[in-house]
Amino acid sequence: MRHTPSIRLLLAVAAMGCFEKTGPVLGPPANVPVPAAVVPAPSPAQVAWQTQEMAAFLHFGMNTFTNKEQGDGTDSPALFNPTAFDARQWISALRNAGVRDALLSVKHHEGFCLWPTKCTTYSVAASPFEGGQGDVVRQFVDAAREGNVRVAFGLSPLDRHDPSYGTPAYLSVFECQLTELLTNYGTVDEIWLWQAPGAPPLDWTTIRDLVHEIQPQTLIELAKRRKVALPSRTPEGLLETVFKRAYTNLPEYLKGFEFTVACLQDADALERVAYELCIDCRRENVFYVEVRFAPQLHVRGQFTVREVLKAVCRGLERARKEINAAPEVQQGRVPRFECGVIVCALRFFLPAFSEHYRAYFEALSSAPSTSIYGLASLELARAAVKAAEEDGLPVVGFDLAGQERGFPAKDHQAAYQFAHEHFLGKTVHAGEDYGPESIFQAINWVHCAPPVGLPPE
Repeated sequence: MRHTPSIRLLLAVAAMGCFEKTGPVLGPPANVPVPAAVVPAPSPAQVAWQTQEMAAFLHFGMNTFTNKEQGDGTDSPALFNPTAFDARQWISALRNAGVRDALLSVKHHEGFCLWPTKCTTYSVAASPFEGGQGDVVRQFVDAAREGNVRVAFGLSPLDRHDPSYGTPAYLSVFECQLTELLTNYGTVDEIWLWQAPGAPPLDWTTIRDLVHEIQPQTLIELAKRRKVALPSRTPEGLLETVFKRAYTNLPEYLKGFEFTVACLQDADALERVAYELCIDCRRENVFYVEVRFAPQLHVRGQFTVREVLKAVCRGLERARKEINAAPEVQQGRVPRFECGVIVCALRFFLPAFSEHYRAYFEALSSAPSTSIYGLASLELARAAVKAAEEDGLPVVGFDLAGQERGFPAKDHQAAYQFAHEHFLGKTVHAGEDYGPESIFQAINWVHCAPPVGLPPE
């Protein structure tokens, strides 16, 4: 949430060309002693924002076609009809000018929305723009990400069109618009909200909390809602404690899963994360994704392996449809986005890993652990095949992962044979923790899937 900045320059740009600009980017002078902070000191995020130095504020909307500085909300949506709109031209001009931060005013004070919102009828969906199917925000976001420019939205809390403005009921309208923008367009780097003079104040605390819950700290927000304790509640802290740049060994890397898995124990969380993963992948120009995860870590009560897979696949499908509806895909300028799921069995697990794994140990109290590991992986292979054949889910492969030393792949031979017989793709994680011997075991015992009961060659 931002108020008027005091340092960096904002350029009001309205579909204009810019000249090529070269030269060094300004920054703090080197070798200058930094004095001790005097509270209140800016946060790391605030410092990073200030050092951006220059941004483009793009005002393009109803007022562009009415030649008004500010509209009153009575202009017909039929007036909004750009015939040569090209968001890529905007981004190209900004990049040539050295700008790497673009903020689009997605709704100004008159209330007209540049995306096909379900929160009001006063939007591009009611205009002749692209036959009522246009989405200025989507095209802006896609062009910005393609050009490696930060995405920012300006959303006016003032709405001269909505009849509920000025009453408590309007808060739900504004929250609806904000939620759409922060959930349907991937990661948003910045959001601008400004209050017009003399207008009734909104509940800014509620709005701020909504922004923080939705974007961009998904894990932190999921942990907060599900009362999961994290080693840090800041992105910077999680990068130091969980999502490190380098790990000492595989067990240290796997340690972080206890936090992420704990936040993904219901359908809503799994669907959301699957959706956001695909949106982030497309942002990085990835057009095919196979999501590999261990469904049995998320099973609890009536939330079975197949229900887990359905939740994840709902998120994948929502993202796939959204991405492939974009004009550049429809016009054949970029490939279609496709995705699938690789289910992952674990070489080793304990009862504490999940409710599902605990049930195996309780039901098979006399069985050796190695037998339990194999039975669990075989059951996963069966569920994966049913999910693909009966539920029509895009389950494309079976995998084995986890700590390798002391937990050989041969314990899972039956599961791989079943996957092989039902035409699932097969992958095996090996060699990360135990060297060539583990790779030999993976290839010779499970990937080539010799019939169960026959010794490997």
